Amino acid sequence: MKKVKFNIYYFLEKKSPKVLWNWVWLTFKCTKYDLIKKPQKELKVLYHIKDETWETNYAPPVFECVKERVVIGRFPSQDIFTVDNGVVTTDSDMVFVGNRVYWDKFFAEDFNTSASPRDNNLFLFTNDCIYAKKRKREYIEGTTFSLIGLWSWHWAHFLYQFLGKLYYAGESGLLNQDINILTNDTNDANINQIIDDYLLRFPKAKRILVKPKTEYKCEHLIFAPSLANNYNDCNYYLEYRFLTPKNDIDIVMRNLVDPLVDKVKNYPVKYKKIFLPRKNNTNMRYLNNNDEVEDYFRKEGFHFIECSDLSLEEKADIFSHAEIIVGLNGASFFNMLFCTGAKLLSIVNNRYATDMLGSTLLKNRLSAYLNITGKDDGTNRESNFTVSLDKIKRAYKQLLDGTVNKEYY
Repeated sequence: MKKVKFNIYYFLEKKSPKVLWNWVWLTFKCTKYDLIKKPQKELKVLYHIKDETWETNYAPPVFECVKERVVIGRFPSQDIFTVDNGVVTTDSDMVFVGNRVYWDKFFAEDFNTSASPRDNNLFLFTNDCIYAKKRKREYIEGTTFSLIGLWSWHWAHFLYQFLGKLYYAGESGLLNQDINILTNDTNDANINQIIDDYLLRFPKAKRILVKPKTEYKCEHLIFAPSLANNYNDCNYYLEYRFLTPKNDIDIVMRNLVDPLVDKVKNYPVKYKKIFLPRKNNTNMRYLNNNDEVEDYFRKEGFHFIECSDLSLEEKADIFSHAEIIVGLNGASFFNMLFCTGAKLLSIVNNRYATDMLGSTLLKNRLSAYLNITGKDDGTNRESNFTVSLDKIKRAYKQLLDGTVNKEYY
């Protein structure tokens, strides 16, 4: 590993506490790693998932703003790799191989322009290297498959970025050997159930829960990139850099969604109209006039659902039988993978209104999909926002009337 060398006099001349603090971090608390830019040539491939493809992604109409549309973007090839003595870190997408790093979010044209990738292990990056924070390290003997990464503990990100990796590892035969499965120690009962249920098919696989702010050096490490693109942060939004490939959707549907929907298809209908609220505990993409909007839909006969309180079977039951769904855009929307033709009115802040990641996954599960947005409080992409109740009522009427643009359905 390369140590970082900087001229301290340059930093002292700046007479800035922040600049000096950055120098301390870079010098004593970070390690420099050169980026692996051509992983298929520089790393050993264990299993080829897919070739480079052109992926068609979908964005629903935004009420009184823009019609539905598609973006056809290039998506790179995907493989499962292996290295000896590879290092992975909790809440990080980076894989360290000696003095080099594989970071699946690296894209040469985007770095220092549109992309501002978030990663809890990252201090600084350039087009050629990254400076990673030093962490306490543990060693794992034998063969280990990594299922950890940034947001891998989060329900939505787990579904569209990480779960498919587990399924591909199983289908490729890699889980038939004595192998450790490195996963988050998550409080999400659904994520735990999905992983544990799947691993019942592979008695030689053993799950290991990672600790916070810890890196793991693995004797024989197996890993794969996130199966859908997401920088998490960006200087400006480019639709064709936030894509979900069809193979990622198909493998999740085949292994998780379809079996559960088939299991509950004859259950009695619980709720035809459901509302998905968004808690204001993160101050992210929260609707400022939330109370009056919720009051209106309660009077319209909607049942309010807290998805975090439901089991997988309950989610499949409720969403597969729902006919109309209204809600604030968020992780709960990914439960609509279990839908079988519901109509959706999505209330979303302005800067998220054209996001295609979730809508591409849900397109074939819904009979109508309409976004509605209003005025954001600030310039942050996660800004809170306001949408007038009158505008929401008009959008809801359009949804019910069946006049939502459906050219691409």
